[in-house]
Amino acid sequence: MKRISTLVLAALVSLTVAVASAQSNGPAPAAPASASPATPVPAAMPKPAVPVATAPAAIAMSAGEGTLVVDAKAFTSEIPLDKKVEDQLRGAGIEWGVKDGLFVQTGVNKQFVNFDISNLTRYGQNKSVAVPAGDYSITCIGMIPHTAFSVQSILNKSAYVNENIIHFHVDAGKTTTLTIQPIMMKNETFFLTFYIPQLMTSVTTEAGTTSPVSINAKTSASIAWPDYKGPLKF
Repeated sequence: MKRISTLVLAALVSLTVAVASAQSNGPAPAAPASASPATPVPAAMPKPAVPVATAPAAIAMSAGEGTLVVDAKAFTSEIPLDKKVEDQLRGAGIEWGVKDGLFVQTGVNKQFVNFDISNLTRYGQNKSVAVPAGDYSITCIGMIPHTAFSVQSILNKSAYVNENIIHFHVDAGKTTTLTIQPIMMKNETFFLTFYIPQLMTSVTTEAGTTSPVSINAKTSASIAWPDYKGPLKF
């Protein structure tokens, strides 16, 4: 039964979460697959060198557009990590999409999210996209995994929505950077141990840089998945 629950859970989490058995001496499983076959599943691998930061690539922009850079920093951890878990996390990243003034990051597998989650930015990398100038907000679909024996039960127990956590503006012809620093935390439930990053996010424009805020922290303002009635849910 523990194995069944683990497999169901692995189908739900995004590539931001590492799942390992808390009572097993076997190898940690590979990171869960994304819904899209175009996204490769990161396997355990030798510890790579720390990624070297590179300048965002120049992109073509139309009149009335600005550049949005998502800069995902290499993860750090406040706790010691087993090598297998660390190798798994080094292949992880941040899944996100941006459209109509909304930036959505998800910790739930994107096949369950009614939004175009078309980007995976791995830790230590960045990505630039041209977006219409204007005001934007960040909404995060978070997940603190709880074991259950059906997809819907796990979603109802584990997922939540943080709406409009951060507001930012993109000016035409200029660059706005979202810097996301994943800081690993450990959570434990019944049979499993989960390594979930706090995504500390700040906004940089010509005016300066904001203080970092965790966009995926579960707080009293978070909306439980069964209670969320917004457009991001099918």
